Amino acid sequence: ILGAWLNGNGFNTISGTSMASPHIAGAAALLLSVNNNWTPSQISSALEMTSTAELANDFDNSIATPHERGAGRPRLADAANAGLYLNETGANFANANPNIGGNPGNLNLSGLLNPDCMGSCGFTRTVTDMAGGKSWTTSASGFPAGVNVSVNPSSFTLGAGASRQLTITVDLGNAAVIGTWVYGDVILSATGVPDAKFTVAVFASGGDLPTEWNIATAANGGFRQFALSGLADMPQATYTSGGLVRPELDTEILAQDPSRDDPYDGGAGVMTKLLNVPGNALWLHTETLQSDANDVDLFVGRDTNGDGQPELAEELCSSTTPEDLELCDILNPEPGNYWVVAQNWESNGSNDPINLETAVITAATGSINATGPGIVRPGNAFDVQVAWNDVNAIDGELLLGAVGIGTHADRPGNIGVIPVYFHRNSIGSPQTLALFDGHDQSLALDGNSSHNLAFIDIPPGADELTISASAQSAGLNNGLGIELRRMDFASAFSSAPQALPSPGGVALASATGAGGNGPQLVVGGPTLQPGRWYVDLVNSSAESASVTLRADVSFSGQTVPVKGQLWISENRPGISQGIDYQTISTSHGLLWYTFANNHDPAWYLAAGTGPSGNIWNSELLRFTNDGANQQFEAVGRVSMTMLDTNDAIFSWNLFGASGSERMDIIAGEVNTCPTINDQATSVSGFWGKAQAGLGGASVLFLDSAHAEIHYLFDALGRPVWLQAAGGATDLTLTQFSGNCPTCANDPISSQDVGLLGHDYQSESAAQWDFDYQLEAPLSGDVDRVDNDVIKLSDVRVCE
Repeated sequence: ILGAWLNGNGFNTISGTSMASPHIAGAAALLLSVNNNWTPSQISSALEMTSTAELANDFDNSIATPHERGAGRPRLADAANAGLYLNETGANFANANPNIGGNPGNLNLSGLLNPDCMGSCGFTRTVTDMAGGKSWTTSASGFPAGVNVSVNPSSFTLGAGASRQLTITVDLGNAAVIGTWVYGDVILSATGVPDAKFTVAVFASGGDLPTEWNIATAANGGFRQFALSGLADMPQATYTSGGLVRPELDTEILAQDPSRDDPYDGGAGVMTKLLNVPGNALWLHTETLQSDANDVDLFVGRDTNGDGQPELAEELCSSTTPEDLELCDILNPEPGNYWVVAQNWESNGSNDPINLETAVITAATGSINATGPGIVRPGNAFDVQVAWNDVNAIDGELLLGAVGIGTHADRPGNIGVIPVYFHRNSIGSPQTLALFDGHDQSLALDGNSSHNLAFIDIPPGADELTISASAQSAGLNNGLGIELRRMDFASAFSSAPQALPSPGGVALASATGAGGNGPQLVVGGPTLQPGRWYVDLVNSSAESASVTLRADVSFSGQTVPVKGQLWISENRPGISQGIDYQTISTSHGLLWYTFANNHDPAWYLAAGTGPSGNIWNSELLRFTNDGANQQFEAVGRVSMTMLDTNDAIFSWNLFGASGSERMDIIAGEVNTCPTINDQATSVSGFWGKAQAGLGGASVLFLDSAHAEIHYLFDALGRPVWLQAAGGATDLTLTQFSGNCPTCANDPISSQDVGLLGHDYQSESAAQWDFDYQLEAPLSGDVDRVDNDVIKLSDVRVCE
């Protein structure tokens, strides 16, 4: 604020109430000199309701919001001629005290503030004439697109000194403003007098989220379901996840701060840590742990001026209880450099070790993932599944993660972020663990224990297998051992999808860590025969080990061609699920139609560059859909190990659970093409709409058989599939209910739900005509013609 000053040239620029208050007091005095019978309510109303936000900039020259500039800059000429005011009493101010149950938002003031506006929020104000009677109209100004503001009545007439109650409603509707403050003005206009305005500031809340989610487990992988409800409309529901990470612990010996009422003056009583928070951060966690000190305080701020020094003006969080345990969590933090100050406010009479724990959890592919429906209507209840995998936390260890809940893909986490506390309460017994060529995998191993369910399948053409393992310290590396054993494929799948235990006996190769390095083995030549190779881990230390395990396979032999076929389990052919494995130019693609843990049909997609040998693996994706566009989340990894053109092994890790199946081709290897337009036409393969986001199909179309698996989305945007089979023109669409890939083999059920008309015009173009209604618990009623259907996979040769 530029104003009169005592020294220098008589002017100075100062911010804050020290400059604003005398200006407003002077303005009020001038108004009172012109209108000497005005009450305090009339003076304050006139100043606020005729003010302007023009030229109001924040300290960094950004446009100031009502939070910084209030109603704005007074315009005394307009204020002196104001036509309306808001009457309020001192008694009402006293009764509005929140400490006695009052609500300041109900005061008859010009500011319309709501820090928790979900969907819509309303305000009631009573205006009183002081212009001798006028007719007024109302309008809204400055609100973001999609925000609708209404006033009831929208126009009104007041007699001299008369009053009228107004109801102002701010409807956030479908506006993309969730998680932000919405600002604007409600304007009241009449001829011959200045406009009057209400200043609006509402926070567009997406609803209340839990303060945290906790997972306590003994397992290296698994999932939990968490229920949410009462949230805003999520037309393109988005779930972002990050972690799990180990928090960093810093300890310093501190004396009691001699100037403990000022933690920002440095000195012997404080410790400072600087943290960089990237743009994809979900959660900045800071906490002081148990200490000998009687009282520790914690302060966190963003280094906005870049000097690397903490200061009060930058403070975002302070935790100053009379204890040693303090917590400052900042969710959805702005990117930048942050400082953390821990202060020994009261020692126990000596220097104390102060323990500061910090972590930055970013939204990135990690050891947890979060999934849910693609569409959530306002207030509806739904589940979010949080799965973890590759977690090598040891007994008693705490890891941190986070899940962001968003309304749209381009606004992830705008409803909020839920911290996830992962507690490793013990280390469970070994579980099936499929190893993937070229990828690290993690697990925890108890002291003086072993793991005999980790494996990798070696196909023909492999010439070298390299296995390495490491733990969290040199001492544990020295006590870590690996032993390789082999089992013939013919014997390996009697417990599919679970792996049999390692066959035991004398190891074909073994190694033990030495010199602080973990063990490594290389097997090749005649020793490396096709089969299931078990990587048995041995921890001979008494301490639990956080193990990272890796398998690498190299090839120089003949590559088995991938012909593009549908596959089902050899050992479990009746489980009504399978895969479609195709070549797509130089890439490979795999569609997996299976069932979710609640028995509903579910599908997943993997795609990536073709392999150099006979093992292909790729990240596994789950898709959701908002009715037009789809988004995906990585939920695991799959591999196809080709033993022959009609013999393969499909292994996976999905939602923290591993499994493996030996696979058979459906309907044989020969592509006996149907006759279309008087010529044999190769139809079988991946098909989909030319417009991405509306699913697709695995098509098996031979001269004597025709069946399809259609990958669709239900009314909640969840991935579901239907089988199509039957007649020459119309195929019956059937919905199945079954078991998840690693669940018990309960009975399979099915229900016909509609028809699929089809017209395959060539080997690359088709039309689909859908008419179906999904059965509960799914929902969805579709009557749609897809004209622009194209083949996505390579065209197979007719045989």
